[in-house]
Amino acid sequence: MSNLTPHPQSLQALHTQLKRGEGSSTELTRQALDRAHALSPLNAFTDIQADLSLQQASAADARRAAGEDGPLLGIP
Repeated sequence: MSNLTPHPQSLQALHTQLKRGEGSSTELTRQALDRAHALSPLNAFTDIQADLSLQQASAADARRAAGEDGPLLGIP
């Protein structure tokens, strides 16, 4: 279990948490997907590509693990 606080939260706060290793992009992406699915009755999204989103999150986690950083790296 991580220390990531669920959305909504500032991008800066999410970036800081990821940089400190207090969670992962994959976890943030799962949270975002859960929210998107919960909002599906509102027709807020036309297409949710969960598999692609999770693949990209995993790649962002690998990039972070390799020492790469960026202000939006790993934030869905």
